Amino acid sequence: MIRCLSALDWTRRAPGRAAGFTLLEILVVVLIIGIVLTFATLTIRDDIHDRLKTEARRLAALLTLASQETVLQGAEMAVAFSPQGYRFQVLDEEKWVDAEDPVLRKRELPGDLSLFLEIEGVTLAGDGEDKTNTDAEEARIYLFSSGEMTPFTLTLKDRNSTATYQMSADFGGEYTFEQ
Repeated sequence: MIRCLSALDWTRRAPGRAAGFTLLEILVVVLIIGIVLTFATLTIRDDIHDRLKTEARRLAALLTLASQETVLQGAEMAVAFSPQGYRFQVLDEEKWVDAEDPVLRKRELPGDLSLFLEIEGVTLAGDGEDKTNTDAEEARIYLFSSGEMTPFTLTLKDRNSTATYQMSADFGGEYTFEQ
């Protein structure tokens, strides 16, 4: 009997009290949803600065590998830049041909990235047009079998924002990065 009365009291509402949630319960639920959404956003968010940095570091690693290959094989290499990306080339009997190495394959930049390349004072736009020299050939960074390379400055830019990332290389193949 006592057990039944306590169960009835538990389910019975006080007179005048409306059914529903308390303000504290609603605030706790909103707080939990906010925390979950914050973690989801941080996890999913594509940080453009990280993308630019990753792309520049990838190019530097590939250039280092290609430079080491030129020294080991005694062959001259180049990296040719186009509006869509870059490709590694080998000098074969006075002619530049695309490298057959799968690691040094043609690379395309993601659609929202563009690059600006400066070689020996000549600035090339990401759209492939030379801003200072109208009769220039395709922009190339040369990698020599002596371990040296063409000094350059490459700026990666996001087309949808003002974010940029710059990498430079000297004649000895030492890289510097700047955001």
